[in-house]
Amino acid sequence: MAPENGSENKQKIGKADEPEHTYKIGKNVIETLTSGMYADSMYIFREYIQNAADQIDVAVEERILKSKDDGIIEITIDSDNRKIAIRDNATGIRENSVLRFLGDVANSAKDREKRKGFRGIGRLGGLGYCDKLIFETSYSGEPKASIVTLDAKTLKRLIQNKDVTLDAAEIIGVITSIEKKDAESDEHFFQVTLEQVSDDELLDQEKVRTYLSMVAPVPFYPEPTPENEKEIPKFTFAKKIRKFFEKNNFKIDEYHVINTTLNDKPIYKGYQNAIFDKEGNVISELIDIEGFTIKDSKKELLAIGWYGISDHLNKMMSVKNIDRAFRIRKDNITIGDQHTLTKFFKEDRFNYYFKGEIYVIGSSFMPNGRRDYFNDDENKTVKEFEKELAKKFDEFCKLARYTSTIQSQYSKIDKYNEAIEEVKEKKENSGWTRVELNELKENAIKAFNNLEKVKQKIDENIPALKVYDNIVDESKFDILSDSSASVSINQVKSSNMFISLPEKEREIVLIIYEVIEENLPQKQAKQLRIKIVERLEEEYGR
Repeated sequence: MAPENGSENKQKIGKADEPEHTYKIGKNVIETLTSGMYADSMYIFREYIQNAADQIDVAVEERILKSKDDGIIEITIDSDNRKIAIRDNATGIRENSVLRFLGDVANSAKDREKRKGFRGIGRLGGLGYCDKLIFETSYSGEPKASIVTLDAKTLKRLIQNKDVTLDAAEIIGVITSIEKKDAESDEHFFQVTLEQVSDDELLDQEKVRTYLSMVAPVPFYPEPTPENEKEIPKFTFAKKIRKFFEKNNFKIDEYHVINTTLNDKPIYKGYQNAIFDKEGNVISELIDIEGFTIKDSKKELLAIGWYGISDHLNKMMSVKNIDRAFRIRKDNITIGDQHTLTKFFKEDRFNYYFKGEIYVIGSSFMPNGRRDYFNDDENKTVKEFEKELAKKFDEFCKLARYTSTIQSQYSKIDKYNEAIEEVKEKKENSGWTRVELNELKENAIKAFNNLEKVKQKIDENIPALKVYDNIVDESKFDILSDSSASVSINQVKSSNMFISLPEKEREIVLIIYEVIEENLPQKQAKQLRIKIVERLEEEYGR
């Protein structure tokens, strides 16, 4: 009788009738793990900075550094000599662990739930873009520094040569060499150096800075001061973002990354108050930011984020705005790019109306190998997050539509106000006919009624009210109503005070009111009429 579990049909791999097979990983996998896995060569900066940030965390845990603030990640780009170096002052690697740590591929011992990088393939990234990839390191308390060199030029030749049958591990062994040198016992660092860099973009200071400003785990721009306001862009909401996050028990992971080529200039996140048109001119600014949370069905926090509020939320931002769109971050490192979350909007364009960030929380959000999204197959947490995120984005789309309505309606009131001011200034030479002015006024009154309805709808929508208050100057509403002139005069005509006056004096009062209307701004004219009526009522209204 056959066993119920059917085990007689199972056999171990390599234990069939054919001779036992020895499995090997082909050499071409190295090419896939380097230049073949990612669409953008810039990713190597992210990978090396990510590894440095992890080691700074370890250095703090092991009390090699007092705090994260003492950790420094330095980037040096020598375009003349086609050389890049990325250095940190974290733990370094012990002398007896260097080859195992750097030579084993995809065999990282990092804690997946605790560290930003954990697959053990990122350090090989530079092989696809240089002739030599050099790792230099020293561990605190050890007298020797280790220098491991990977010959990327030889690697490419071996991969392209069909006659070379070495597997991936053997290839790594062939191209790797190690040497030692004396080091100060208190010295601790790790440095990656790419020599003879083949990709020009990796040597472009501005492109690298821009990339890192939107990807790396760096701080926001500091508050502007008289000393730095000309040197760095203005972003005035960092404190408010941190305060909101801390209120929800979340702290942003931030590290000091500096560009030593540019006078040790710190790299900050690229978020700015300014909004630019396609020519790079400032056309608007953020008026505020709004924080939000995304929770699961048990009210547990899945993500926390913020977005900027402006009067530009009804238009796509131009590509000149490097900070446009929502970015998603894990451990303060961007996953994907500005387009990654577009699919969660009902209409793609709405993602580019905003600037903001979403930080996912917890070990369920495991970045995939390319770090362009998460391993989400059968991941219930990620699926629930996506569902709630889509709902949140629907709210933001409504805010964009409110902004559009407010702007379009208020522009009609503004146009009528401008026409009236022009008539007052130029009188008969203004070019406006009475018919045209009446039409403008009718449109403005309709717009006023529409704005009143919008304001009722958004009564408890704080972001929408902020947009409304930023766009709308309600003092300009005075000119729309007859109460600005004729109604006030009618009130005078029907009052006891007016009826008790002799006919000649009535005419004088009406002339005074007309002169006030013709020569004072509407708001001042209205206030003055009220004062006059109150005074006349006191004298003649009995």
